[in-house]
Amino acid sequence: LILNAVKEFGQPKSILDVGCGKGEDIGNMVKVFPNTKIMGVDAYSYGEWDDFKKNSNVSFTTVRAENMFLGQESIFDVVYCSALMIMLKPGLQVPAIKAMLRVAKEGVIFIETHMGLEIKMFKEYFPGRTYTDFIKLFKELKFTNYTMDKISSEVWPGFPWTERGFVIKGRLKEYKQKHAKKKN
Repeated sequence: LILNAVKEFGQPKSILDVGCGKGEDIGNMVKVFPNTKIMGVDAYSYGEWDDFKKNSNVSFTTVRAENMFLGQESIFDVVYCSALMIMLKPGLQVPAIKAMLRVAKEGVIFIETHMGLEIKMFKEYFPGRTYTDFIKLFKELKFTNYTMDKISSEVWPGFPWTERGFVIKGRLKEYKQKHAKKKN
């Protein structure tokens, strides 16, 4: 899923995996984008990160998503997360997404569960998890240039992914231009 989504942005020079965990997606990225600088960030560090020490194009750092690269903008061509928003505590989704939009140059990718009016029902099924209405959230952030592609059960079987899983891809040129004008 994530590899195909990143490929849509061409041959990025830098990629950031937010909420990278043990680095499974990064291991796949390195095979497809061997000359790309790839960084993983997670709130926790993992011993598996040591497996990447031989690759000078890969690095990891421990930082919470909403606090990453404070004061810096447009430092990675593509920024993505996979099943991160559902794991964040309530109230941290918006700061994390804002941080992703801030540090990305070209695009952002979310492989996440999207909820609309069904949020209450899912909270009853999975207490302690956070569900995000991306359409509403992006509207609030004035982020409009994105697509949402449903994840099929052949690609990611199981609840809630077959019902509510999406690959959300956003292009940032227009968004960055609007925000640059606001600063000036």
